[in-house]
Amino acid sequence: MRDFNFFSPYIEGHQKSKKKVQKTAILAVLAVLAIVAFPAMNYMKMKSLQQEILSLESYVGKEDIRKQLNTVEDKKNKISIINKYLAIAQVVSAQLEQVDKIHSNMLVNMADAIPQALSIKTLNITASEVQIQGVADDPDAVAQYEYNLKQLDWLDEVHVGVISADLEEKDNYYFTMNCKLKDVKPHDEANK
Repeated sequence: MRDFNFFSPYIEGHQKSKKKVQKTAILAVLAVLAIVAFPAMNYMKMKSLQQEILSLESYVGKEDIRKQLNTVEDKKNKISIINKYLAIAQVVSAQLEQVDKIHSNMLVNMADAIPQALSIKTLNITASEVQIQGVADDPDAVAQYEYNLKQLDWLDEVHVGVISADLEEKDNYYFTMNCKLKDVKPHDEANK
């Protein structure tokens, strides 16, 4: 038969409480270590970061690095200015593409229509109109030129505004002629 130890509950309870105290002590030590270790690790990280900042500041503080940074900044500014001008140029280019253009063959047609007794002194061309100023030997040459221009299919209204004789040289007649281009809207109407 087995022996009974009547004191065993007291001995086992004491051993269980010792284990509990040991576990609690170990957890307390670990907690204290964690409380001390985390700030210490953060302090060491902070010191290493401060050292890195100081080394980077000393590197950036060097004269040749400063010059390189200044040139990079200047180039960035120039690039931004160029990009602004490029945007403006693209807008202007798009607007120019929308405007009807006067081709070189139109100028050749106008030159071919000039009679022998007439010479052009000024030729102003806008998007919708051509203004011609010139000198002719007689008024019939101006009328012939007006007729020849009216025959061109890309001119709409051809009108001689002024013909005046030179008082000193009776063989010279100064004239101003206005011509409107066909199928061209005035600039104000095109923007509406």
